[in-house]
Amino acid sequence: MMNNRLKKLQNELGPTFDQPVPKIKNIIKTVNERINADSEEKRVYTKKKIFSAALVAAVIISLTGLTVLASSIFNWHEILIEYFRPTEQQIEELEGNVNIPQATGSDNGVTVNVLQTLTDSHGIYVLYEVLLPENITITQDLIGKDLQWSIDMLSIGEEESDAPLTVLGASSSKILSYDKNKMTILMNHTANRKYIKNQHIKLSLKDLCYYVHTEDAILENILAPCNIELSWDFDYTDNSTLYNINKPVQIVQNAETTLEKIEISPLSVWITIKGDDVVSATKPIIKFKDQSSLQIEPTNDFNTTYNYVGIAENDSGVLTIGYCFDAIYDISDIESITVGNLIIPID
Repeated sequence: MMNNRLKKLQNELGPTFDQPVPKIKNIIKTVNERINADSEEKRVYTKKKIFSAALVAAVIISLTGLTVLASSIFNWHEILIEYFRPTEQQIEELEGNVNIPQATGSDNGVTVNVLQTLTDSHGIYVLYEVLLPENITITQDLIGKDLQWSIDMLSIGEEESDAPLTVLGASSSKILSYDKNKMTILMNHTANRKYIKNQHIKLSLKDLCYYVHTEDAILENILAPCNIELSWDFDYTDNSTLYNINKPVQIVQNAETTLEKIEISPLSVWITIKGDDVVSATKPIIKFKDQSSLQIEPTNDFNTTYNYVGIAENDSGVLTIGYCFDAIYDISDIESITVGNLIIPID
């Protein structure tokens, strides 16, 4: 019965070759009306008051076959929806943090298309696809050999600051999917200073390579030589919350350190500590109201950034720790953040 109703709904929604694509609001209205029409089906399919964005997008994809249309309903690419698992409310709240640059560039048979960006004040995710010449096939073996660009650099301006901080711009990338000569990559670029709003940014990519480890050396092999630059206009909404702490914190015995501030957004947490070098001993704990928690480890990878800048005049410095979530969080989901002997409640 449900399958018959879905087929009927598909016929109602699916555009023919001589019909325009149905309006997004009309699709959502029709989906809601048809799915909730029968009381028994409503009981089964509306246990939760609001569909998740990923589910609604999936329903529309299955009904219309229009992936681009489904993802554009929420202004999010379906891959980002799958990766971050946001709710509809979170998607609405982050409307000013998502951009569709429509930037593309090609060189030597390699084409790169920037699909979408997701940003907060300290970090930007860049989702892009790479199309390689047809004679190149991406395999798990290649990915296992550290398949990456010899250069992948995002040029983006940060705000000036009176604090003794170097401008840290760290980038890391993940290959999220691949098929034959095509792959989709998510780059995460973070900075310990806030990004300047309303600017022009540039992504530079050079030579796709893989690496072979021998007893004596690591050999670089160029899979696809190219030199591509893409640029686009960039802006974002700063939806972070700043907690000015400015309290002494004990992280290492006899070390003099001060927890200066904590910045939290739905995408990340940034912690600033002044004083002695306590990088290796600083492992903040984020506790959530559902009683789960995560501990930040002193490393630099896709999610985590540690940066310590020494001040020569007084043998101290500033440590900034950035942690990017693997999902979208409401700030109200966080109960506290523990740094050393300090537990900071998050209201």
